[in-house]
Amino acid sequence: MSNDSGRVYCLRVGFLNRFKIGKTRNSAEERRRDLSTGSAEKLVLYREIETEDPAYLERYIHALLDDKRAENGEFFNVAAPELDAALDEAQTFFREYSSTHCRAEALKRKKPDETMIEPSEEMRGVYRGLRALEQQRFLLDERIAVLRDRIKVVIGEKRGINDVASWDWVERSRPDLVRFKAEQPELYARYQRDDSYRVLRLARFDLARNEGQTEGERDAQEQEELLAIAGCAAAHVERPYLDHAELLYDEHGLPE
Repeated sequence: MSNDSGRVYCLRVGFLNRFKIGKTRNSAEERRRDLSTGSAEKLVLYREIETEDPAYLERYIHALLDDKRAENGEFFNVAAPELDAALDEAQTFFREYSSTHCRAEALKRKKPDETMIEPSEEMRGVYRGLRALEQQRFLLDERIAVLRDRIKVVIGEKRGINDVASWDWVERSRPDLVRFKAEQPELYARYQRDDSYRVLRLARFDLARNEGQTEGERDAQEQEELLAIAGCAAAHVERPYLDHAELLYDEHGLPE
């Protein structure tokens, strides 16, 4: 395995439907022994998964089982078949994610040429799916923000609400880079490093309407539509268009 690889482990509390899911760089059995030291609960190794990114896989599994968390937040109250299904789903997704993500990250730092390629049917489907998911995410994020703010308002200046949430104070400081650059421009420039990368920006036109068209054909269609709109607007104008000078200056040549 690579230097970043490790294991995701599932430890079971006896024969109960209560599991601890975590990550480790060492063997899962070694982690089980460490956690069992001084613990009154008997922990049994249920499953162990070797992975190139244990932190990501653990986080994904935790998200799938988030509504099954026990009161202490360390364990999950879940039936073994449901846990197995979540682990299998996470592994399947991770296999697809990891290979594609590694390739995308490598390309992220390569400066592209100016070529634009035509989309395949597969890419049209990916595009439409991504547009739909991003819309859903935006709307969901806004709803989440509203609900979180409602909790914050109720907490007020207290620390939190029992069994709901805590709103803790975090001490934080960071350098004033604007002031540093203004007062120490040479030193600021000396510590700069190139961090250029590519940014993916989705097209925002209606692909369904332009199905099968090339980029040039889409541009021509948009121009025709704009000219048609302008023609409709011009039909409602009762006299010739005004010159800009007529709008901005009076008959003496002075600003209106």
